[in-house]
Amino acid sequence: RKALFASVVTEMKNLSFEDISLTNTSKTSGNYMGLILESTASIENVAFRRITINSGNYNYVGCIGSSNGPLKDIVAEDLTITAASGSYIAGVAGDQEQPVENLKVIGNTTTNPGKKDMTSSYTVTAGTSERVGGVFGYVATKLKNVEIEGICVTGGTYTGGMSGMIQWKNNDSEYRTTIKDSKIVSTQNNCGGISGRENDRSSEPGYFTVDQCYITARGYAAGILGHISQAWTRWYMVVKDSTIETTVGERAAGICPYDVGFRYCVVDHCTITAATNHAGGLGNGTLRYIMYNLVKGCTIKAKGNYAGGIVSNFTYGGNTQMGYNTVVDTTVTATGNYAGGLIGNSYGHNVFNNTVKNVEVQGNSYIGGIVGAAYGGIYQRNAVEASVMATNRIAGGAIGHGIGYYYVTSESSDMALQMKNNYIVADVSADEQASGLIGQFSLPDKTPTRADGTEVSEQQNYYPYMNGSFF
Repeated sequence: RKALFASVVTEMKNLSFEDISLTNTSKTSGNYMGLILESTASIENVAFRRITINSGNYNYVGCIGSSNGPLKDIVAEDLTITAASGSYIAGVAGDQEQPVENLKVIGNTTTNPGKKDMTSSYTVTAGTSERVGGVFGYVATKLKNVEIEGICVTGGTYTGGMSGMIQWKNNDSEYRTTIKDSKIVSTQNNCGGISGRENDRSSEPGYFTVDQCYITARGYAAGILGHISQAWTRWYMVVKDSTIETTVGERAAGICPYDVGFRYCVVDHCTITAATNHAGGLGNGTLRYIMYNLVKGCTIKAKGNYAGGIVSNFTYGGNTQMGYNTVVDTTVTATGNYAGGLIGNSYGHNVFNNTVKNVEVQGNSYIGGIVGAAYGGIYQRNAVEASVMATNRIAGGAIGHGIGYYYVTSESSDMALQMKNNYIVADVSADEQASGLIGQFSLPDKTPTRADGTEVSEQQNYYPYMNGSFF
């Protein structure tokens, strides 16, 4: 194992590292491999250019193995990082614990940027290694003005364009990172354009942008985050002109494939494809509010069940809300069942003031302009202009299959199906059961009950009703 510095404990400033190659010839595993093994100091105005590191089986690999000092005004160009195994493998630092400001990461020579067959002079190639990132293996700090362009990253579980894993800090509201013209590949699961995994809860804004990138994994691929540890809201995230796909498994999403909320997010002219179930414009499930988001000009396809312009599945677990979202100029397809202009499948919840315009929704059965199947829930003041087609049966301009009420575990989750003041203009077709509003309406075969076993009475307003809608 080689390094230029075993440790840096005082300020490093105004240096350029160029045309350096390091190879770890040891067959054993260990920690820290890089030009600098460990740093606890501030590093400022430093460039890493044309650096090659072959780390073997080590963990915490990068130009800096582990950094517990701030980074400012850093440039990383044309790096080649290769690992046989290990974890926390990246270009700049395997582990970054202190604030980062003004970091530029560049692959100067590329072919077919942002495409499946892209090549680049900046590569991080780590096979099946975990927590692999183009810049950081693990980052737990504020990120300000991190710009990434023209890189190729390949790793195992938890692979991301910026980091393998990001740890939110509750007092840090700035995570401003942009990645463009890049390719991010996980040979396993959980791949994100920004990070393969997000750890700990946070409702802090993200300010992440992914522009013209190719992002893929066996399962669980997303434009921003490949995995989250807790279901909190994600803010101010943009993915545009990108391709997101899974190769053999489920869950492809514009932002995140897990149960999270979204506010002020944009997914623009992206192709999102799940090899099996669950493709969503933003996500694949949620236990949180989904508000003020835009999905525009996208092609969203599940080669199995569950596809939605916003989410493929609006998860059970409480009375959450989806409001003021827009899906426009988009195609939503489930090769199997359950496709909707907004939601593939929904359990309860309040869905209001959303717009679906110039959208094609298609699938085998249970296809709707708003939702493929609605197990209860309140749908009010939504506007739909769409083409809705079930190649088999059950299609509705608003709802494919409407079930009269839904009950989970507590009275707060009891919710009748209610349709109020919606505007539906749809061309609806199916071999059986096509309707302007709801393709098929039914009640469950039992009266809903509370957790203590008592029945919910009609007087308590848990039975369905509709009024004021135009279709």
